Amino acid sequence: MNDDAQARTNLADPAEHADPAEHTEERRSVARHLSRQQLFVLFTSVWVVVAITYLAFAILRSSTKPVVAQGQPVELNAPGQNALTDMMAQPFVVVRNERTTPTADFGKVALAAVHAPNDARVLTDLHCNRVYFAAGHGLCLIGGIDNVTSYKAVTFGKDFTPQHSFALAGVPSRARISPDGKYGAMTVFVAGDSYSDGSFSTRTTIVNLETGQELGDLEQFDVWRDNVRFKRVDFNFWGVTFARDSNRFYATFLSGYSTYLVEGNVAERTLRVLYTNVECPSLSPDNTRIVYKKRTGSLGTWRLYVLELQTMKEHPLQAESHTIDDQVEWLDDEHVLYVNGGDLWQADVDGSSPAQLYMSKASSPAVNR
Repeated sequence: MNDDAQARTNLADPAEHADPAEHTEERRSVARHLSRQQLFVLFTSVWVVVAITYLAFAILRSSTKPVVAQGQPVELNAPGQNALTDMMAQPFVVVRNERTTPTADFGKVALAAVHAPNDARVLTDLHCNRVYFAAGHGLCLIGGIDNVTSYKAVTFGKDFTPQHSFALAGVPSRARISPDGKYGAMTVFVAGDSYSDGSFSTRTTIVNLETGQELGDLEQFDVWRDNVRFKRVDFNFWGVTFARDSNRFYATFLSGYSTYLVEGNVAERTLRVLYTNVECPSLSPDNTRIVYKKRTGSLGTWRLYVLELQTMKEHPLQAESHTIDDQVEWLDDEHVLYVNGGDLWQADVDGSSPAQLYMSKASSPAVNR
C-alpha cells in the first residue's frame, strides 16, 4: 500500500469505529445548523424582495409628480408665444425653483404671476443659489451647482441672459437690488455655512449693476455709533435692503456677540448704527417699516419682528410663530413673503390672520409690480 492509500485508510478509521450514538448526535447538530442557515437566507431574501418592490414603487410614484405643485411650467420661449414677455407684462415674482422633478429644474430661476403664483411658471436657463430682480436688472449668486469648489455672481437683464461676472469669496447667502435697479448687494459666507455657526464670517459687496463696477466691501465703510466713529477688527455685515433713492440702504452689522441695524450711504461710504438685535432687515415699499428676524432664544432661534422707523418701536409679527431663518420680501405694504420648509409663505404685517402658503417649492423671492 502506498503512502496516499495508507493516509486515506488512517483518516477513515476513526469514523468507521466511532460510537453510533455520537455519530447520530453529530448529524442532528449539522441538521440544526443547516436549518438556521436556510431560515436566515429565506428571511433575508424576503426583505430584499420587499425593499426592491418599495423602491420601484417610490420611483414610479415620484416620476408621476408634477414639476410644480399646481400647473405645469411653461418653457421659456415656447412655440407660438413669448412666455417670458407675457409673464413680465403683469405683476410677477422671480424665484428660485426648489425640489422639483425632473432634477434639471432644481435651482432654476423661474417667474410666476403675483396673483396666481401656483399656476404655470416660466423657467429660465439660469441656475442660482440666490437670485434677485428689480427694474429690469438681476443678480444671481452661483455655487454648488455648476461650480462645486468656486463661487461667482452674474448680473442679467430683462432677457435673463448673463452680463457681468464677479468672483465670490465664499458660499452665497443674500442678494438684493435697489428699487431702481442701479445697485446690487451680495453677501457670502467665508467660513462656516450658517448664521447659527459661531465661527461664521461674511463679506458683503455693493456693485453697480449698470456698469459692472464693484463699489466696495461694507467693511471698508466708516461705521458711526452715537456720533462717534466705531472701529474693531471683528466687523461683519449682511442682509442689505435698499431704500427708494437707492443711495440709502439698511443692513445687519455684527461686532462681538451683538447685532445691530445700520443705515448706509453708498456715496459717502458710511454706516450709522440705529438699533440692536436685528438680522436680515427688509424695508417696506413705502419705506416706513422694517421686518427682520430677531434672536429670541437659544443660538439659531429667530422670530420675525416689525420695526417702525419713525418711532423706533418694534413688535413681533404675530401671524408667524415659527423660527424663520430668511430675509423676507415684501409682497406689498401690508404683507411679507419668506421661506419656511422649502415653500414660500405669506404673512400679514398687522397680524390680522394666520400665515398661509403662498407658493410651493420656491425660495429667494423678488416681487416686481
